[in-house]
Amino acid sequence: MLLHSREGEERGMTRAELRRQQREQKKKERTYNLTESQLEAMKQEITIKAMNTSFDLLMGLPIIALHDKFGWGEKRLTRFKDEMLHQYEAFQDGYISVEDVWGAIEEDTNVTIRKELEEIANQSDI
Repeated sequence: MLLHSREGEERGMTRAELRRQQREQKKKERTYNLTESQLEAMKQEITIKAMNTSFDLLMGLPIIALHDKFGWGEKRLTRFKDEMLHQYEAFQDGYISVEDVWGAIEEDTNVTIRKELEEIANQSDI
């Protein structure tokens, strides 16, 4: 019966092998020291990348759907893209808000999607 044992002894490891194993484990998980400004810069970079990816998807997915499912060609897709960019610039410049967008969609088209989007967001692992 083994009453007391040092880590690794039960496997027949020498002290040198045990130290080597401990050094390797320390190498696997490094610790970094960052200044607050470096951390903020990293956060900003990650946020920008996430926003760019989201924007790419939100521009690209409708174009794919309109082309593949509704037969839109280059001319209509280009006009759609240009109008999407125009609306996005209006949002960026503060002329319209998210609530304005959803209000116009629901009022003008009777299409509601906010509830579905909230359900998808609640199910997401992100």
